[in-house]
Amino acid sequence: MASHTKLNLSDLQPGIILPAAIFDGGNSQLLLLGKGTRITAQNLQRLSDRGISSFFIDSSVSHVLGRGETRAAKPKAEANRNGTTVRAPLMSRISKPLQTAYSPDTTRKIEARSKDQTEKLGKVYKSLQGHEKVHGAAVKSISVDSVEDMVIDMDLYVKLAIHPKANEPLHQHCLRVSQLAMSIATVMGFSQDDVINLGIGCLISRAGINETIGELMLSNRRLSEIEMLEVRKIPTRTFALLEAVPDIPFIAKQVAFQIFERFNGTGYPRGRSGAQLHPMARIASLADVYVAMTSHRPHRAAFTPYKAIEVLLRQAREGLFDPQTLRGLLQTVSLFPLGSIVLLSNDTYARVLRNSPEAYDRPTVQVICRVDGGIASESIVDLAHYDLLRIVRAIDEREVVPFELSLMSTLHRLESEPVAAADNEDLEWSAWESSNESDASKSVNIA
Repeated sequence: MASHTKLNLSDLQPGIILPAAIFDGGNSQLLLLGKGTRITAQNLQRLSDRGISSFFIDSSVSHVLGRGETRAAKPKAEANRNGTTVRAPLMSRISKPLQTAYSPDTTRKIEARSKDQTEKLGKVYKSLQGHEKVHGAAVKSISVDSVEDMVIDMDLYVKLAIHPKANEPLHQHCLRVSQLAMSIATVMGFSQDDVINLGIGCLISRAGINETIGELMLSNRRLSEIEMLEVRKIPTRTFALLEAVPDIPFIAKQVAFQIFERFNGTGYPRGRSGAQLHPMARIASLADVYVAMTSHRPHRAAFTPYKAIEVLLRQAREGLFDPQTLRGLLQTVSLFPLGSIVLLSNDTYARVLRNSPEAYDRPTVQVICRVDGGIASESIVDLAHYDLLRIVRAIDEREVVPFELSLMSTLHRLESEPVAAADNEDLEWSAWESSNESDASKSVNIA
């Protein structure tokens, strides 16, 4: 990990653009401002009002503060070689926290915000489906808040987003899809405006599901042809409802309309493919599938996170998803998704803690216990730095029956979330679930 220098708040002057993220001088896990932030008098006053007098910053750039090297206009846009301006990627604001372990305070903050967002989105859905007046600002605020949570700790934000919730209502599924999709778009280099619009589109993508359609989607049986036609009308119904909300951006409406389309043209409602699909919609569809597969359904148990990635790799070879978007997913959640348990080559179990975008099969893990049931000394290992240590396979927690007590007691110390599942269905994936064999070990070209 890079070394960091502690500086006084007075070293920050209005007009400076931060060359790296800064963290609280009294709590190195607490992100204060992200890379690329332009310092203003208001920034400094807010930090001072919070009692912050010092901060940490990457030592390699600490010398430039206060000397004018970082003074410039706020980097909302930059010129390309043709003189056309392009918006700066949101990723320029994202950096890894100083501490590899998740901050309990940050975890509670993101979880509390997610709970509030779920309640707010539930009210939006109720109003839309009741044909009551809805303001797009209510939905946009959820996406804006999500951006700020990503900036604080993106890995933690993604890990909490992809973890299934108990008795998950329809709108909570949409919130988790939005959170994952926004994270993927950020990693892929899209601007903050694009990421926010994508989030809005995912949030309202199932507004067209009425009570009758909802019951069909929960059916533990194969739907008739007529019933499937009703399910395939969801995007059209959703778009019609959104037409009454003029302050929702058109891109967000397009995402909601195309979220069930597939890159090879096998989706619905229009069977669009390739470049006919908005780049944000391609991300939304992939995030939606991942969240649906890792959630419990009436006719099947939830896929393990790694199994879901295996299936998506296979489906990418068959053309269902944009290869670049799949790469973005892997760079976001890791080949062994954040929060999942893995077996290491030194015969220890570990939980995936942080991803490695440059080597998504070698994440950072936290060792849990030995395979013989013995308690291992808790340690955090960045596998990208250990050539001889690797992940052997993903582990279903139910496999570890002989060592359940030691494993689960340690897991309880690491995190308090229950392993739960959702109960809403998205029936378009039924073809995937009929396959009992995994061929994800075959090579796949996602260049």
